[in-house]
Amino acid sequence: MLSVNCAAIPRDLMESQLFGHKKGSFTGADSDHVGWFQQAHTGTLFLDEVGEMTLEGQAKLLRILEGHPFLPVGSTKEVNADVRVIAATNKDLTEFVREGRFREDLYYRLSVFELYIPPLRERGGDIERLVDHFLEHFARTHGRPSMTLAPTPVPSCSPTSGPATCGNCGTRSTAPSSWPKVASSSPTTSASGMSALPKASSKPFASTSGNGS
Repeated sequence: MLSVNCAAIPRDLMESQLFGHKKGSFTGADSDHVGWFQQAHTGTLFLDEVGEMTLEGQAKLLRILEGHPFLPVGSTKEVNADVRVIAATNKDLTEFVREGRFREDLYYRLSVFELYIPPLRERGGDIERLVDHFLEHFARTHGRPSMTLAPTPVPSCSPTSGPATCGNCGTRSTAPSSWPKVASSSPTTSASGMSALPKASSKPFASTSGNGS
């Protein structure tokens, strides 16, 4: 599976990166580039932050999902790509559709199967399990197998502890390595620094679609 963060691609390069370009098709195109869709042919392409795609890129994506070929930037030869697409975003795409920033037909095409992932602040029961998981990981990584967690930190980062709640553990999994008390020599450590992690985004979205895969 190939993974692409659409938010990390400059908007003026979005189409060329996803769909490819020919040498000389624009300033800086010093050689041909095989786009991500062509590279993922017969496989899976994960489009993270799909809401950041340009409207032109969305139109090409829709054609691919409908089974049509596409033209790389500056090319006169169409390319066929049989790709399974998984798309994700933390934006409200229905709002984007209303604002004209996201194609309605593409939205419904991607929403064939939709998986909503609630933010961690709505999954209070998962916090202790996640803390145990990451504590075990970092204890093993730093050679501290006897390290344990004091009983107070977990309630301090529960959803009921106010605005300072646990953030998205998927993107904050490196935080424990910077906790001063976790790095101490005491076998029982405190991770109260978790309460300072920012909130997770509240509208994650994931969907799968493809043109026959």
